[in-house]
Amino acid sequence: MEWSDMDHAAFVEALSTNLTVAPEKLAFHGGMSLHLSWRSPRISENLDFLLSRDFASSVSQAMPKIRRRLEATMRAVDPGLKIEIADKTRKGSRLLDYMMAISHREHIGVTNIKARFWQVEPDYLKSIETAFVVPTSAADVGSMIRQPIPAITLQAAFGDKLTAFASRAHLKWCDLFDLWWIGQTINLASPEATDRFLHHVAGYRTIEGLPPAEALRKFTVRDRAEIAAKADPELRKSLPRELWRTLKGRGVDEVVAYVMSTLDKVASEIEVRHQAPKPEVFNDEHIEH
Repeated sequence: MEWSDMDHAAFVEALSTNLTVAPEKLAFHGGMSLHLSWRSPRISENLDFLLSRDFASSVSQAMPKIRRRLEATMRAVDPGLKIEIADKTRKGSRLLDYMMAISHREHIGVTNIKARFWQVEPDYLKSIETAFVVPTSAADVGSMIRQPIPAITLQAAFGDKLTAFASRAHLKWCDLFDLWWIGQTINLASPEATDRFLHHVAGYRTIEGLPPAEALRKFTVRDRAEIAAKADPELRKSLPRELWRTLKGRGVDEVVAYVMSTLDKVASEIEVRHQAPKPEVFNDEHIEH
């Protein structure tokens, strides 16, 4: 069993046990949320959370208790494990960044995992759609998790992943796979997907500060073959071996095609909305009765 697999689930359990994680204060999101909350097959390296700015100090103050709970949980599975948490947050950054180092007294080497809390305005987080879920894991520690945590829904995650394409200048294959996987799991009409994207992207800086539709177009003009070629090893290392064997080649091409089509539809929907004529406004004084 990979230590990181246990640590992901155990950290979420320790966080939810030591904090009152109301949906308007914190939401589990990102690739590991898709895996632990909604059964995505892809395993992410990091744990990501949206955090209300006015709740940031509570997370920082609770971190020593979270570490002790995390270590106790991990040692209950394997007494040889040791956990250390270092605060890597940069001064003035909106991102609270913690590095967890996992080691074992009988093994050489350390496994590192990040827990990242992206601070947002309270009103922004309140309007993100979440659901209380009890994270599940294939690791032994998963059976110990009983405390639910607010996680963004698959519908909200779709908007979140669309935002990644508008705000990241560099390619991350996890974003392609996650958007495709969510799209195969739920059915979102283009207008609804656009609404969710526009809400999520409002909390981020787009590529080169471009309008949302133009930022999406920056990705759709890229060479598809070049993008597909980067799936190995970027995507391969985060998927179960059998799934990768199924997807590589034609499956990867279909993922790229789906992403390109989806981004194009959302960008087009935004452009159509901007071109729509404004409704005529009548002044009551000029209406004859």
